Amino acid sequence: MRATAILWSRSGMSTRVPSKRKAMLRNMVSSLFEHERIETTLPKAKAAQVYAERMITLGKKGSLDNRRKAAAFVRTETLVHKIFHELAARYATRPGGCTRVVRTRRRYGDNAQMAFLELVDRPGAELPPPRCVSPSCCRCRWLRCAAE
Repeated sequence: MRATAILWSRSGMSTRVPSKRKAMLRNMVSSLFEHERIETTLPKAKAAQVYAERMITLGKKGSLDNRRKAAAFVRTETLVHKIFHELAARYATRPGGCTRVVRTRRRYGDNAQMAFLELVDRPGAELPPPRCVSPSCCRCRWLRCAAE
């Protein structure tokens, strides 16, 4: 069994068709670089984090071959330019860990754990407000805290 198959079985996304899974991750990473913060389910965020880190590492190396690899994954030339110029300069001194996963809430309907996948040190970065854990001051677990 390859290492990628083990990664997918641990992340809870092993039931997807591999081509559709790859397309979904490419779209998520492209959206992450475009908006610098996305909200998705926790297993998808953890899986996309690996590919986002790889793209930033390719941008920091900066060769033509790495630019072509990034263009094959991201597909949009403006995002490739952003990876190799803006993000590479922003994370030049950082050895790794350019993205973070922040758990946010449970999704109404299927109770899936949601999370933000975001770039570290982005301009205008603020974390989501903390959730209230005390059930006595919350009307419902899906609504905002009444104490706020």
